[in-house]
Amino acid sequence: MKRKLHFKNILALLLLLVYSPSEAKRITQWQAQQQAYSFWGKQMPQKARAKSRTANTASRSDAYYVFNNDAGGFVIIAGDDAVAPVLGYTSTGTFDAGNLPDGLKDLLKSYERQIAALANSNQANQTATRTGFSGEKLLNTAKWDQMAPFNKYTPNKYPVGCAATAGAIVMQYHGYPAKGTGSHSYKWDGKTLTAQFEHEYDWANMPARYDGTNAADFDGVARLMSDLGVAVDMQYTEDGSGSYISDLVAAMQKYFGYSKISHQMSIEAGSAEEWNEKLRGEIDANRPVLYAAFDSIGGGHAFVIDGYKDDSFSVNWGWGGLCNGFYHIGALNPQNEEGKPVASRYNVGQMAVFGMEPSDGKEKISDMRFTKMTDYLQEMNMNVTDVKKGQKCIVFSVPIKNEGKQNFDGVLAMALMNAKGEIREIQHQDG
Repeated sequence: MKRKLHFKNILALLLLLVYSPSEAKRITQWQAQQQAYSFWGKQMPQKARAKSRTANTASRSDAYYVFNNDAGGFVIIAGDDAVAPVLGYTSTGTFDAGNLPDGLKDLLKSYERQIAALANSNQANQTATRTGFSGEKLLNTAKWDQMAPFNKYTPNKYPVGCAATAGAIVMQYHGYPAKGTGSHSYKWDGKTLTAQFEHEYDWANMPARYDGTNAADFDGVARLMSDLGVAVDMQYTEDGSGSYISDLVAAMQKYFGYSKISHQMSIEAGSAEEWNEKLRGEIDANRPVLYAAFDSIGGGHAFVIDGYKDDSFSVNWGWGGLCNGFYHIGALNPQNEEGKPVASRYNVGQMAVFGMEPSDGKEKISDMRFTKMTDYLQEMNMNVTDVKKGQKCIVFSVPIKNEGKQNFDGVLAMALMNAKGEIREIQHQDG
């Protein structure tokens, strides 16, 4: 089911919670403040000498504390010792509970819910424990926003939409394409909105940040964001504009020449350690990551992950740089007493787009997937569970459906792999 990204109605579960099997204990404000001082001394020594202001506790349950620093920036400290002490931080700006990106506001709300769930749960919780990863890389992405001057060409100057904003930020990083391809139209509010993409995008003259005085310089940025909005059938409203992350991926491939093997994946596809490793791999390959998270009723938000530092990831919220900083990515992965995963109630719709970069024109992979016919029919199955060398076996598969945006004309094959993930043999109908 496709879910729409809407910048007002979101639940971004972006907390890497490290559960302790021992009884959790509440942390006092004084203890949290010491954690903040310790963090600033180790991670941001230039902030350590600054006097911390009084904690801004937006959570009535004291699930977390937020400390502003007089030298700039803030740090989010957990209010429970069952989770990682530092949940997020930024070295610039000020935490103002009345003026936060919607993604960050709901991130904090989700933290309260997850802590409450931990306290009330009798299940053993297998979590994404820290790997002790050490390293740092940051990609320089644009600090763009959804409102003026970025919404110059949207209908009624409605907000650009988070998906279009995130897509534009990624495209600006790559400085690609020089010119788009084709055009697109769709119906909105009884009108037909159309965009022609076969014009030049002057990346060199697109400022990376709006300072409040250079609005005239953002005409090209506003045109880019409008083009992306039309390309994804953006549903513009005064309070917020929504679209689908899958439509953004397809539009960047079809109209703007991005890799056809770029694809979205769910965080539930593997362990949190594997997920974090994949994200770091994208950053190491100089690919800012389109990221999205959804709430349980279908609202969502798209943003950009543009770096990492140790176990944290740099988040560009698409709010003009507001609250951009390092946050833990991931969520709880509950298991039952037998060690088997239960419903992933904490991983609500997190997904990332991998491989998003300019196309080299050689991709040969379409967006095809095995589909499930019912909730009880496996995607693929075999008549044996342990295949011996030379043994014949039968592989059952449900019908295959092309869920991509492009036509496919080719041969489907099945790859036999060993436990290490190495391909040992490829089988297809002609073989």
